[in-house]
Amino acid sequence: MSKIRVKITIQNEEVDTSYETTAILEENKIKYVEKNQTHVIYNYEENTLIRENDKLRMQYSFQEGKKTEGQIEIKEYQKTINLPIITKKIEKKDQEIEIKYQVENQDFLYKIEVEK
Repeated sequence: MSKIRVKITIQNEEVDTSYETTAILEENKIKYVEKNQTHVIYNYEENTLIRENDKLRMQYSFQEGKKTEGQIEIKEYQKTINLPIITKKIEKKDQEIEIKYQVENQDFLYKIEVEK
């Protein structure tokens, strides 16, 4: 288990945000906590992204050039919403990753960069 500094970028039509945080690398996974106390785990081997806080649990699976199904669980209502995800591009280099994907006809960019 090693700690690293990372820059996280999330972009879509409504949001363009980047921030730096400390992440933990462990068993092909990177784990970090967002400012709003959302816990995030990205699995490099399986290309899965899990984000969880008190209200929601989101799980996305990415497969380049394919359509997969993401799930968002709304904890208060014990309800799960399934969303189609189209992964356009996955670029990996060591612990860095850039994923371009589409959910409900909206383009997203998710990026993890290791701070040097």
